Amino acid sequence: MGERKQIPSALSNASLTTGGTGGLDYSPVAMMPDVRVIKIGGQSVLDRGRVAVFPILDELVEASSKYKLLLCCGGGTRARHIYSMAADLELPTGVLAALGGYVPRQNARMVQMLLAKHGGIYIMNDDFEKLPLYFRMGCIPIMTGMPPYGYWEKPSQTGRIPQHRTDTGVFLSAEVLGAKRAIFIKDEAGLYDDDPKKNKAA
Repeated sequence: MGERKQIPSALSNASLTTGGTGGLDYSPVAMMPDVRVIKIGGQSVLDRGRVAVFPILDELVEASSKYKLLLCCGGGTRARHIYSMAADLELPTGVLAALGGYVPRQNARMVQMLLAKHGGIYIMNDDFEKLPLYFRMGCIPIMTGMPPYGYWEKPSQTGRIPQHRTDTGVFLSAEVLGAKRAIFIKDEAGLYDDDPKKNKAA
């Protein structure tokens, strides 16, 4: 049997499951700090139709002449309906996450079609490496806000509803790109742990 070869590395003898830096001390590179990641809310905006959607898209088109915008879409009422049905059928959290991911993708495709004449282009979750090209071409990239955990979504501590939904996906997208801000277009001032229209203590 041949001699085992070692490749020198700061992590060669480290466990990748323990906390800490494992010998690596670095600051992540901000890949695209000049990008604004913007979420268009599903229930708060898209479900309300043209009266709510068209004025917002007009403003985003105008802003795209000055800023690089990555638009992400929420799921809204249809996603909640899927979660309700799948939970009633006692399907696991990963299946709910996979099924719930279809609706924000549908919404992103609709927004892309509305923005097509302005350079709107639908992108997948793993198309980040193409963003510099799309921005150089004057495009407005649009994608789902749902993070791509799918079947591997970690079960929630309470209930079966996936805890990582479109708000999480937008935040993580901004973080991985090194964007200076993530902007959430909703009908509420802030993010809540429950529906503030129904729960005043949210």
